[in-house]
Amino acid sequence: MAIAKKHKRTLVYGDSTYYWWVKRDDDYDRPVLHIASEDKGLIVLYPTEQHGERRYLVSIGRVFKNRTTSGCWQRYRIPKLGAGKKPDAGQDTEKADEPVMEDFPVTPGFVASLLGWCLDDGDAECVTWNGRDIWL
Repeated sequence: MAIAKKHKRTLVYGDSTYYWWVKRDDDYDRPVLHIASEDKGLIVLYPTEQHGERRYLVSIGRVFKNRTTSGCWQRYRIPKLGAGKKPDAGQDTEKADEPVMEDFPVTPGFVASLLGWCLDDGDAECVTWNGRDIWL
């Protein structure tokens, strides 16, 4: 089943199309950035308003860091990300019917930077629900 495209922004990264949106989630007390591939292979959630070294995202898709995963919720510490690469030409970056989110800057550049980190071949550090290291 495909991703519903209503109220979502598109981002072309490499040869693939991804959809992203920000909405309040039942599992968090703040808005959450959602990023999903067209085939739902990559699905990540990034709770906004995170600061410092404990910033994390949650992967719930079948693919993360170019590896096959179980699809179960897994939290990963994310590095400090800049604005990232600029969105591709023709990308839909404005939606008049969506609320303005002024308290936390989620820009197409930030989404592209976060997506690039999720798709690279590097390693990611697993963390607990509050961003602390998992000691095995």
